[in-house]
Amino acid sequence: MLDALAMAGLGTAAVLWPRSDPEAIEHDHADLPAGHPHRAADHGPVPTEPGGFRHRHAIVIDDRHRHWPR
Repeated sequence: MLDALAMAGLGTAAVLWPRSDPEAIEHDHADLPAGHPHRAADHGPVPTEPGGFRHRHAIVIDDRHRHWPR
């Protein structure tokens, strides 16, 4: 019984999981102050308007990334 449930879950994931699932996702942090350590990290920072901070890196849900970027 559990094997059938596991196979059903695997099949569902294979159908629903996005084909293109990049590891690094571009996103911004409009609320980061200039001296914040996240801005200094090696993520490839790109300043945005007005005064935001846009960059790309592998996303980890933490205090700076509380939800998955859209």
